[in-house]
Amino acid sequence: MPRLVVRFAHRPTESVRIYVLRLTEANGYSDPSAVRRVAGLPATYAAQPCDLSGLVAAVGGLTDMGTLERAASWQDADGLVRLGATRLAPALVAFSRPRVCVRCLDEGRAAEAGWDVTGCGACPRHGTVLTDACTCGRPLGWSRPALARCRCGRRLEACHVDAPAAAVDVARTLTALANGQAGHHAGLPLTTLDAFAHAVRFLGCADAAPAEWRSNLMTKPTVAGSLAAACRAAPALADWPHGWHDWVLAPGRFGEAAASGAERAILHRRLRVLLSRPGMEGMLDETRRAVASGPHGPLLRPSDFLYTDRAPATFVRGMDAARRLGVCSGTVATLIARGEIQGESLGAGRRRAHVLPVTGIDELVSARAASYDASEAARRLGITVRQIAALRRAGVLPVMRGIPGVRGAGRYGPATVAGLLDRIAVHVAPGLHPGDVSLRDVAERRWVRLPEVLSAVLRGELSVRAPALPIGDIGDVHVAGQAVLRLRHPRTEECLDVREAASRLGVSIRMIPVLVRAGCLVAQEQGPGALARRSVTERSVAAFPRRYALASEYAESWRTNTRTAIARLKERGAIAVVEPDAGRGISSVWRRTSSGGRIAPDTRRERPGRSASHRPFLASTPRAGARETNGSGRRAS
Repeated sequence: MPRLVVRFAHRPTESVRIYVLRLTEANGYSDPSAVRRVAGLPATYAAQPCDLSGLVAAVGGLTDMGTLERAASWQDADGLVRLGATRLAPALVAFSRPRVCVRCLDEGRAAEAGWDVTGCGACPRHGTVLTDACTCGRPLGWSRPALARCRCGRRLEACHVDAPAAAVDVARTLTALANGQAGHHAGLPLTTLDAFAHAVRFLGCADAAPAEWRSNLMTKPTVAGSLAAACRAAPALADWPHGWHDWVLAPGRFGEAAASGAERAILHRRLRVLLSRPGMEGMLDETRRAVASGPHGPLLRPSDFLYTDRAPATFVRGMDAARRLGVCSGTVATLIARGEIQGESLGAGRRRAHVLPVTGIDELVSARAASYDASEAARRLGITVRQIAALRRAGVLPVMRGIPGVRGAGRYGPATVAGLLDRIAVHVAPGLHPGDVSLRDVAERRWVRLPEVLSAVLRGELSVRAPALPIGDIGDVHVAGQAVLRLRHPRTEECLDVREAASRLGVSIRMIPVLVRAGCLVAQEQGPGALARRSVTERSVAAFPRRYALASEYAESWRTNTRTAIARLKERGAIAVVEPDAGRGISSVWRRTSSGGRIAPDTRRERPGRSASHRPFLASTPRAGARETNGSGRRAS
């Protein structure tokens, strides 16, 4: 069998394709086909198993058969191909578009087998971008005359563009694993080239849109694509395992601001395909620990691929948190929605699942155990539970946020209760004066609402005194009785109480609050659900007969009953200001002035000696059943 003129041995880190290409350049051939003819090799010698004894003979036995077979990219029974000193999936090797570092070749160094891995886009020795195309625009192939030349005959130019540091670190690990050495990333459980390259490819296209995911995963990237993929994968693989945990628990994946259920299910399937491969066992364990420490950990079932019970849970479900807090799950959901406690509301099929951090629940349980309910807070302040509720509604005594009480009563912190007494004590002077009344007596006698008194005291508008300092509770604080009365009636105009207003209008007492709510009367002070004493302004009571009229007045003027009068008013388009309610004893009220088609007759009270003919509206409105007559007194035709 013929031999090549120039012969040399195979280098340990190069593939059989690179070895044949070096023999082509040394013997002056234009492409590797001449070497294949001399050695009797088929065109698929590097991809499919064949007899390489001809190549051994062509180089004069300088390389043995076993070395060349290990350097060939032949697929084994597991579907993996050999690259350098290891094996990996064929989809991770750029067979059709090789890459080189021209500076390494110019320095006489051997071509690295790891350059052809799809995740490698930089030279780990020089830190520059690899070359995969010629200046003529053609991509590199295996049918070229030399390693550093293109098929067009031009010599490849060395690239002096610095690659990103993250991409260089990934390339350093890829080439080291291809040469059978330990990777550059310390502590990384991906000890095989196949596992590490799969992780780089997955992280490089994990954030792609669903329509682009499959094409990005199947397409072998160029050098630019490999650099981008390596830069996206490096943060998750560099600081192991913290970088990987940050990637898994990032917003939009399994973190607090999680993605939708459909997107999370897609990511779950992709992770399952990746982590089910051989060599991914360590990465799978870290993924399970990361998911278990996130908000989705409590929602996983034992049959889930990512479930583990060997990692401490940092989140609990809403129902477990409710059980510990002594409330229902709905209360926990409400507190999360209000932002009073830290938690997440996640989609779980057609329903919502609520999760809370364990540390936050522990703090809430401890704070709840140390807090006071309404009864205890009332005992310490020396007032009643009802007055505690009034102080809470007025904002004088706020409840603890995130700690629910029974029926919405809330819980009160010890510091809040003691702080209220300290704030009052700042304004308290020692010694009592004649006529002073305890705040407890003021509240019990209902002279004025306790929140109003305390608010005036805290604003410094009301002087308070105590027999001795420091004060024990609110009952030790005294105020002048006349000052309370002035606080009770800070009138800007003359006011009437409910009984006086009802007497002047000739209505029942129960009508006054209804007229106030309808806007017919003005109340200067209006308490929750009831009017305060002497709160109805005299001006609005005096103006009421001029603006409004009761249905009974219309019925009296038309000499009919109230029901017929109301029906006749509605027929004429009038709108009632107050609708009648016989069950509550409420009469209907109508506006006198005409507006928007409303009919409101003038029903001023008739003075003695004044007939109905002096009331134009009533005179023009005949009584039901009366005969219509002309001016002579005869019946009209």
